[in-house]
Amino acid sequence: MRLDERGKQCPLPVIEAKKALESSAPGEKVEVVVDNEIAVQNLTKMADHKGFAVCSEKTGEREFLVTITAGEGNGEAAEAPVAAEEVTCTPDGRRKGMVVVLSSNQMGQGDEALGKLLMKGFVFALTQQDTLPKTILFNLNDKDNTVLATMLGNFQSTEAASKIQYGPAWWFLDTMDGMTAQLKSLGNLGVLGKFVGMETDSRSFTSYGRHAYFRRILCALIGRWVEQGWYANDDAVLKEIVQGISYNNAIAYFDFA
Repeated sequence: MRLDERGKQCPLPVIEAKKALESSAPGEKVEVVVDNEIAVQNLTKMADHKGFAVCSEKTGEREFLVTITAGEGNGEAAEAPVAAEEVTCTPDGRRKGMVVVLSSNQMGQGDEALGKLLMKGFVFALTQQDTLPKTILFNLNDKDNTVLATMLGNFQSTEAASKIQYGPAWWFLDTMDGMTAQLKSLGNLGVLGKFVGMETDSRSFTSYGRHAYFRRILCALIGRWVEQGWYANDDAVLKEIVQGISYNNAIAYFDFA
């Protein structure tokens, strides 16, 4: 049996292949034609999970052939509880800026158990993508500074510098004391040198002056730390930190370059 699944997004190739295998006799081959390596990986994981022999080859510029051989009992005996990452509908990470909306606890229709397993694996796979989920956390009460600055460490990873940011002091905290407290909390519990700096209030042109106000507070605080021996008295290092917080870090973080 041969299935042409080109142009179809996960989980359709996996579901169609599973249906074909269920109606196949032991030893019968099901050939699935797809147009991307993501589908090849998903089909291979499904076949491995069921204990079926599987092989794949690239047959064209955007064409792959996955051959799955049905086994005794259509693989039902081989199935056992597995971790979600072992059978997964892997997200296609080739597209940037993609928004994922989950409207159900399962993928596809028909086989509820497989649908739930695929959804569970899909959510797990989202956490393993190289695509960076960037988040900036803000608070309106400075009593939460330590909590937020500490919590950031639970979600950091190595694919980007400070992907979860502790946002600048704003609204009620948009004062000298508020900005200083936020900077101290981030400096104590995070990496101040990777901070994306002050935001702009789009409702008022006068808010642009806040950036100069913020930079003066930042430099005064770092200067005191240098005098106290907490920061190195090194002009090159200090220049990189201040320029990063004032401009360069935001450019890199938001991919403006």
